[in-house]
Amino acid sequence: MEEEIKFEADEAYGSKNQIERFSEFDYELAVAETFEEIKSIESKAAVLAELAKRNKYGFDEQNEWGLFRVEIEAKKGKWLDEHFPNGAKKGFNNREIVESNKTTLQTEGITKDESSNARVINNEPELRKQVIEAIIKSGKVVTPKIVGNEIKKIVKGQTLTDKKAEYILQSSANILIKPDVFLMDCKDFLRTFEDDSADLLLSDPPYMTDVPDIAKFTKSWLPIAIKKTKKTGRMLIFSGAYPKEMQAFLSVLSKQSKFILAPLLIWSYKNTLGVTPKMHHILNYQYIWHLYSKDSPELDGSITNDMFSVMEMNAPDGRLGNRFHTWQKPDELALRLIRQTSKEGDLVVDPFVCTGTFLIAASKLGRIGKGCDNNKENLDIAIKMGCQLKTKINNNENN
Repeated sequence: MEEEIKFEADEAYGSKNQIERFSEFDYELAVAETFEEIKSIESKAAVLAELAKRNKYGFDEQNEWGLFRVEIEAKKGKWLDEHFPNGAKKGFNNREIVESNKTTLQTEGITKDESSNARVINNEPELRKQVIEAIIKSGKVVTPKIVGNEIKKIVKGQTLTDKKAEYILQSSANILIKPDVFLMDCKDFLRTFEDDSADLLLSDPPYMTDVPDIAKFTKSWLPIAIKKTKKTGRMLIFSGAYPKEMQAFLSVLSKQSKFILAPLLIWSYKNTLGVTPKMHHILNYQYIWHLYSKDSPELDGSITNDMFSVMEMNAPDGRLGNRFHTWQKPDELALRLIRQTSKEGDLVVDPFVCTGTFLIAASKLGRIGKGCDNNKENLDIAIKMGCQLKTKINNNENN
């Protein structure tokens, strides 16, 4: 079959001019009704395009065949959408219908990549035009694969941008009191509070992978944080689960007498596994150090299923547009912890505010949120999420 097509291609190039060749192919494509007919034209055009390349025909002529092959791909995508509609695109909610379509496609010998490429070229005519112009301008020869891949990249980027914008809009909505955030060092920030000021200190400080000496770093800020938290309040501090990091926290927490060290809370997730270690198991959880005193109010345990020490929920996912930082915590987790350990009107302090997850959650629950970060890029995200940057410090006005 390939030899016959090649022979026809050689004959066509030898006996017909370019206009005649395209006229014949245009007509065949216009009247083609079955997938087999479209695929046949695609095969012939691909051979002619390859022949033009091997015989070193001009750039314009090679691109004429490339553009025509893209037209074929678009018609193939149109046919697929009509005969095997994509569930989401056509409004199907029945997963079985979508799965059935996939099975039928495989039965017909149509691969997932082939279907995806043809559909995206057909469904994005404006992007197709822009991508083709960019490819030609760059001096490359147009092919359906290159065009499809470039369109997918753009669509994926646009979709992610839209998802991020939607997440930011949702995050900044329903904020009762905008949290105050400051660009400053955590220790300097904490010292602006009177002792026994914070009703809840909730934070996610840098891990041992982020600082050169985790023991020294923890000793530099944690005793100050303990001092600034009310004895009637609580502290919730995230940390990694590495022994050295645990030791750093225990060396401080075991020497203080203000609070009772509760059993560790554990946040576990299964959607950000990273590289599989060679010598130990995959670490898919983090600790939350919980401190309280006999004077602290009881936890809000109104939702029984939220009271387990192990809290299982996925981490924010970059593919969903809700992840702006490597160590960002889930909104659901922040809301749960704040609801359980504080009440409306309480002061929630976060000396490592990062993207503002905890303070935004506190505000939505009617708490007063204040925090700092020494990284301007992090604070810029927190401000987009709904925090307000302050330069004048008066952290005792609400105590």
